[in-house]
Amino acid sequence: MATEFDSLSYLSGGLTSQAGTAEELVRPALGIGYIGTALALNNTCDIQRRTSTVNSKNQKTFTDYIDENTDVRCRLVPKSGKEFINLKWVTISKLILYLQYGTDIEEDDQVVINSQNYTVQFVNHNPGNSTHHVEAELTLVEK
Repeated sequence: MATEFDSLSYLSGGLTSQAGTAEELVRPALGIGYIGTALALNNTCDIQRRTSTVNSKNQKTFTDYIDENTDVRCRLVPKSGKEFINLKWVTISKLILYLQYGTDIEEDDQVVINSQNYTVQFVNHNPGNSTHHVEAELTLVEK
C-alpha cells in the first residue's frame, strides 16, 4: 500500500516496481512522491457555481457564477493524446485539475486559475478507490 512507503525510500529511488496500487502509480506521475499532496498542489484556484432561480413560469433559470470556494490548493496538468475518430487520428487535448480529497466541486462548476476561467466537464471524487485526491476534467472558457 502506498501509504506504507516512507519519503526517504521513495526519494532515494527505493520504489522500482511499475506494478502497485493506483495510488502508488498516480502519486509519482503527479510528481508527488510520498512526501505528501501539499507539495504537488502548486497553485490555488477559485471554484464557482451557478446560482439558479425559478421564474414566473415555474422554470429554473441560471444566473451568473458565484464563488463557492476560494483559494483552493490545486494542480493543473495538460493532457493530450490521439484517438481514432471517423477513420482518422485526432489529437485530443484536455486539462486535468487535481485537488485535495473531499474538495466540493461538481460538473458545470467554473474554476478560475490566474484569471483564466475553465468549465468542469467531469469529476472523479475517488480515483482508484483511494482517499488521496480528486480529479476534474476541464475545458478552457473562451472570452
